[in-house]
Amino acid sequence: MAVFAPDAPWWRLAPGLAVAGVASGLTNAMLARLAVDSVPADRASMGSGANNTARYIGASVGVAIVGTVATGSGHDPSALAHGTNVALVVSAVAALAYAALALAIRER
Repeated sequence: MAVFAPDAPWWRLAPGLAVAGVASGLTNAMLARLAVDSVPADRASMGSGANNTARYIGASVGVAIVGTVATGSGHDPSALAHGTNVALVVSAVAALAYAALALAIRER
């Protein structure tokens, strides 16, 4: 998706969006299970609530940050395309860093 351009046809974005959608669905399902499994059985609703709260806050803050980075360089179409590419690269680097952190702190 880092080759996004304002005049690009929609079908060029479809593979990246499909991969992102499947990954998001699998990740959210796994996180919900881990949140419930990580607390005592009588507090399962607390684990689920904490997971949902963190997910909603993270999604809203993430969208705001990516939107700011993508549009921060002005309204010129070429600058907007560059901002979108920067936002995608920053998002990918952050995702890889969080994945490395999760691997580093997981229980053995």
